[in-house]
Amino acid sequence: MKVLLINPICAESIDVFLKQAETSRVNADEPLGIAYISSWIKKKLPELEIKIFDHHILSLKLLADIKNKNDIWRELESFLLDYLPDVVGISGLYHMNSRIFHQTAQVIKNISPQTVIVAGGIYPTTSANEVLTDMNIDYIIPGEGEIAFEEFLEFRQGRLDLEDLKSIAYRVGEKIVFKKSAPIIMNLDDLGYPDRTDLPIGEYSIYGRNVSERFYKKNIRVASLQPTRGCPFLCTYCSGHAITSRKHRKRTIQSVIDEIKYLKQEFNVEVVSFNDENASANPKWWILLYEEMIRQKLDIRWVHSGGFYVDLMNEELITKAIDSGILMFNLAIESGSKRILNRVKKTEKIIERAPKIVDIIRKHDSNIYIMGFFLFGYPFEDFDDIQKTIDFARKLDCDWSFLNIFQPFPGCELFDYCKENGHISNESGQLDNSKLTHYLISQLTNTIVPVEYLNETVYKANLELNFFNPRRLRIGDYKQVIRDMEHVVNIAPDHILAHINLEKALRAEGKNEDADIETEKLDQIKISNELQQKYLKYYIHYKTT
Repeated sequence: MKVLLINPICAESIDVFLKQAETSRVNADEPLGIAYISSWIKKKLPELEIKIFDHHILSLKLLADIKNKNDIWRELESFLLDYLPDVVGISGLYHMNSRIFHQTAQVIKNISPQTVIVAGGIYPTTSANEVLTDMNIDYIIPGEGEIAFEEFLEFRQGRLDLEDLKSIAYRVGEKIVFKKSAPIIMNLDDLGYPDRTDLPIGEYSIYGRNVSERFYKKNIRVASLQPTRGCPFLCTYCSGHAITSRKHRKRTIQSVIDEIKYLKQEFNVEVVSFNDENASANPKWWILLYEEMIRQKLDIRWVHSGGFYVDLMNEELITKAIDSGILMFNLAIESGSKRILNRVKKTEKIIERAPKIVDIIRKHDSNIYIMGFFLFGYPFEDFDDIQKTIDFARKLDCDWSFLNIFQPFPGCELFDYCKENGHISNESGQLDNSKLTHYLISQLTNTIVPVEYLNETVYKANLELNFFNPRRLRIGDYKQVIRDMEHVVNIAPDHILAHINLEKALRAEGKNEDADIETEKLDQIKISNELQQKYLKYYIHYKTT
C-alpha cells in the first residue's frame, strides 16, 4: 500500500495565492502535523510506503524560480501519476484554505478515481458535515491523527473492520457517522521526531516568509518543533482543543534538546520556532528547558509561535527565556475589559499583571521585542469595552500591538453562542470560510457595536499604535523599524504609513539612496490609492493635534 500526505496551498484561493506570491513573500512553515503522522506510520506500519508532498512550499518555489502559475497544479498531477498512491491524506489545517483543500481533492480524483482520500485537521474535524458534502472526500480522521490514522490504514489492509475504528467520519447514505474517541498520545517522546525526509527545511525561509526574520536578520534557516501538545485553558474563542485536547502533555527536556541539536547539525538551523498552543501553560517545565538550553550552550535563537499566558509568567521564566536566546515575547492579553475577560473565560488578573510583565522584560533586556495580542468584536462587547482595550494597549506601549477582530471558528464555544443568538444569520447559516483568518473584519450580525464601527475603530487604533508614532521609532532603534516596516510592505506593498516610517528610518541610518526609493513609492501611492490617501489624512490629523 502506498500512502501520500499532502499539505495543500494555504490561501483563500489560487488567485489570491498567486497575487500574494507576486507582490510579497507568503508565510511558510513545515507541516509538522503530517510530518508526525508520517513518522508514526513508518514506525508502526513499516511495510507501508509513505511520502509527504508539501504543495505550499513547492508552489512558492516554482513561482519564484519559474514564474509559471500553470505549473502549480501540474506539479501535483505529475507527482500523483508517478507515485500512484492508494491512500491520500489531505491536511485541512485552516478553514481559510477550504476552497483549495477541496480543489486538491478534485485533482486527485481526476487523476485516480480509485484512490481513497482521507481528510484531517481542524477544518474537517470541526466541519465534518460540510467537508463530507464533497464526494471526493471519502473519510475524515477527526482530532489527533497518529493513532487514528494507523487504525484507518489497518482497516484498509483488512486487519480491522470499519466499525472498530475509534476516530472516523464517513457517509452512510445521507447520514454522517462521526466518532472521535481514539486515544491521544500521552508520552510525546513515543512520537519520535517528525519525518522531515520529504521536507525542504532550508527552503521555507528562502521562498516563504517567517516571523523570525523580523526580529533577527534576513535569510536565516528556521525550523519548527513541538515540545508540548494541548492547552488546558477554556478560552471560549479557541477551537484548538478539537485536535490536541485540553490535556497538556510535554516531552522530556532532553528529547527537545536533542532535536534542536539535530536541526542545527543536519540542516544548519539558526532559529527554532516552538510550535506550541500555549507558551506558558507549564511555567516550571519551560524554565527547566530554558535552563538546559543555557547549560548546554546550544547557541540557538528561538521564538514561541503560541502566545504567553500573562498571568502565569514570572521573573524567573522571563530571565531564563532571555538568557537562552528568545527573540521576542508575544503576550496573549486579549482585552483591557475585566467584563470581557470574564466572559471569554480568561482571568481579569491579566489587566494588573500585563504592565508588570512588560516592565520586567524591559528591565532585563530593553532591546527584546514585545508583541501584545488583543481581540475585539465579541457579540456581547460594547463601546466601552472596545475603548478600554484600546486604552490598555496604549498604556502597555508594546513594540507592536496586534489588534484583531474575533472570528467564530467552528469548534469553539463562542461559535455555538453566535449561532444560538442570531449573530450568524446568512442564508446558508454558514460563515465564509475564506474570511476566517481575516482578523480585520467581522462576520457577525446583530451585535451591540455595529460591525462597520468596529472594523473602522480597530483599524484606526492599529494605525495609531503601530504606525503613527511606534515605540521603536521613538527610541531610535531604526534597524528594527526598517525590519518592521519591510515586513509590513512585504504583506501590503501599498501601505503608505509603513513607507513613511521606512523612509524615516532609512534616512536616520544614512541609507539615503534607499530612502529616495521610498520617497518615489510614496509619491506614487499618494496619486493612485484613494484608501491609502484616507489613512494619510488620519496620520496628518494625529500629528497636527
